[in-house]
Amino acid sequence: MSDTWTSRKRIEAALNHQEADRVPLDLSITLNAYINLRDYLGLPVEENVQADRFFEVQPSHDLLEALGVDVTYVRLGKSRNWSPPPPLEDGTVLNAWGVGRKLIELPGGSYLN
Repeated sequence: MSDTWTSRKRIEAALNHQEADRVPLDLSITLNAYINLRDYLGLPVEENVQADRFFEVQPSHDLLEALGVDVTYVRLGKSRNWSPPPPLEDGTVLNAWGVGRKLIELPGGSYLN
């Protein structure tokens, strides 16, 4: 067996409860943190970065590679037969599977969701 670990091999080992060379890395990041991290790493400014309603962005491959992140995102499009229900009274937004998310602003301008 090869000693070279790929992201796929690392994730498969983790899913099978086996020891890998290191813990697989994932990255969920908000817009401001993403812009600052790209600047800190010396990566070029990314034009037209799109954030979702929770200020999260889908990181570019150059940043994922620079950090050694093992996971990337695959997003499904909206179903043609589904429209989101209005947010709940407390601001929680439900997705197509009924999973709710709520944006909470923390002191200092950071967010939890």
